[in-house]
Amino acid sequence: MQLPITIGLHRSRILGRILLALFFLCLGFVWCLPFSSALLGVLTLALPGLAWWAWRQLLPPCSHLILAADGSVSLLAEDQEAIPASVMPYALVHPYLCVLPLKTEHGRVLRLVFTVDSLSTVNFRHLRIWLRHKAAQHAVLSVSDGAV
Repeated sequence: MQLPITIGLHRSRILGRILLALFFLCLGFVWCLPFSSALLGVLTLALPGLAWWAWRQLLPPCSHLILAADGSVSLLAEDQEAIPASVMPYALVHPYLCVLPLKTEHGRVLRLVFTVDSLSTVNFRHLRIWLRHKAAQHAVLSVSDGAV
């Protein structure tokens, strides 16, 4: 693996399907509640808005992630320059899921969630290896026992 690596980010279809299932589960639960028709109508109208907001939150805040050999990370949007960021403690690395908390140089905190379908398999493997290497250096990241 040669660094730096540029990783393209996409919305996860797995998380989208989980969100859709939760939406219908909540909608069915609301319709089973013994409330007045007005309250049921308000809740029924509020749930799609909440689901839309959650769907928008699944979109990554940047288009690319650049992993450097020195352990630094940069966020790259489509038409902007790279924004340096640092990995905060307690990143989560599992065989099918990675959660990467980042703090940009402007002080904004981002938590990027990667599933196996939000990156290419090669990029997902590179990200997991890079995070495991960083965990070995700093001993602050949570790493599962699954194989890389």
